[in-house]
Amino acid sequence: MQTLKATANTLTETAPDTRLEEFFVTMLREIYWAEQNLTTVLSTMAAAATTPGLKQAFDTHRIQTENHVMIVQQVFELMGMVAQAEHCIGLQGLFDEGWKVIDQTEEGTAQRDVALIIAA
Repeated sequence: MQTLKATANTLTETAPDTRLEEFFVTMLREIYWAEQNLTTVLSTMAAAATTPGLKQAFDTHRIQTENHVMIVQQVFELMGMVAQAEHCIGLQGLFDEGWKVIDQTEEGTAQRDVALIIAA
């Protein structure tokens, strides 16, 4: 984590080009939004999955994603900023596909599990 702090300090102290910092912050906010929303999507996918192994895979991924959310929050803190999410249109489309798969497949079927794997 010390390397992360050093990198954040370098960005905020020495970067004369504020466009780079603005770009970085925008991307960080989009990542934060995506990771936060992914935790919800993965919970829903785990609940929609049929096989125990797939449910477990989605739950494991959700736990990892929750850790990612905390790391992104730490990056904001290291930069002296409040963590703020910014909607990411590209990932919203992927999340929407996940919801669509659930709506268009029958509960408790192998077809749904395969569709969830493809959507994930």
